Amino acid sequence: MRVSTALLISSAFVGCHREASVTFGRRVAPEQVEVSSTQRLSLQLMVGLGEDVEPQTHETSTTLRARVERAGTDQVVRWLEHSGVTALEGRSFSVSGGTATSIESGVALEREQAADTLAIAQGVAGPDAVQVALMKKPLSMTGSSPDLDAAFAQLAHRALGDSAVVDNATLRLESASETVVTFSASLDSVTNSGPVTMRTQLHGTLDVRRTDTLPLTLTLEGPVEVTSTPSDDEPRLSGKGTLSLSRRLVPLESADESTVVSASERLRAMLSE
Repeated sequence: MRVSTALLISSAFVGCHREASVTFGRRVAPEQVEVSSTQRLSLQLMVGLGEDVEPQTHETSTTLRARVERAGTDQVVRWLEHSGVTALEGRSFSVSGGTATSIESGVALEREQAADTLAIAQGVAGPDAVQVALMKKPLSMTGSSPDLDAAFAQLAHRALGDSAVVDNATLRLESASETVVTFSASLDSVTNSGPVTMRTQLHGTLDVRRTDTLPLTLTLEGPVEVTSTPSDDEPRLSGKGTLSLSRRLVPLESADESTVVSASERLRAMLSE
């Protein structure tokens, strides 16, 4: 489950003046950014087949980190780290529409192989549904907006896939400075994969830059419940656990060198001197 993922504000003070509403500038794709994301899932399961039942622990952790650069109408994604597919690390791809082509070999990736590369590029290029909603009209300091909630639900469904149902998705304005607006976020979903159903109730925060609606950080965490449909051929599953998701986007003009240059790149630079 990705969440590229994609996927991304009730007090505001400027000096001693409190704003009546919050406005955002028009979306402009940044020249260069570093995108990093993590996903951690921990489950305590009971697995049964016939009369036999045994406990199992299921733990997964995925870390993605890439540099995204604008190249005319296209984008270049340079993978710095991909714990799920290490073969991507150190490789660069030109992204145009729904195609990711290797800069080294000129060969386009198959759609399934290109999923993470395309998702990261789209997340930077935007605008996504939430950004469009923020640009349309000022956001009231009361904190709630049906249009914004609907946009967040749409973005979450796209990230989770067609097998997911988003039960609840909300963004509530919490605070605003002259540069950044913070939302509290909640997301409840049900995802089906064959006979297995996963239910999540996630809560967290979203920070958005006001000048261009750039989503700087998103964190979501909460309980997970897993069940399966009874079957004579498949094991029965039931269990609970936690899921945590985070995504951070750093414009390179404000990033520290250590956060935007991989260790392998620094080593190559040292050897070439």
